[in-house]
Amino acid sequence: MRSGDLDSLVKFVRPGVPSRDGRSRVPGADVLVADLVPCHVLGGQGTERFANAENAATAPIVITVRREPDLDGLDTGDVAILLETGKRYDIKSVRPGTRDPRRDLEVLAVGDGANG
Repeated sequence: MRSGDLDSLVKFVRPGVPSRDGRSRVPGADVLVADLVPCHVLGGQGTERFANAENAATAPIVITVRREPDLDGLDTGDVAILLETGKRYDIKSVRPGTRDPRRDLEVLAVGDGANG
């Protein structure tokens, strides 16, 4: 993928340590894994019409990024992606890029449904 094809910026985050507010567990602030990573986003951006908001909120996307040391060995269990729009996606899988497997990673992610 050429540099000009990387037309968006994303952040990779993992949840912080939760705390208690006296009654319940409060999620911790996100911990930054990688900040403002150039990428190309395919799908989930309103390119398709969905029957309802629930389907739109969990629409899958594929994000292509350059390999970076911060992204090596992404643990897909708890790392999330934040798009420039503020939408949060949970990572489901990471694989070498189809165009250039040595330089690119493709990240399959699904909207968490909690935001839009």
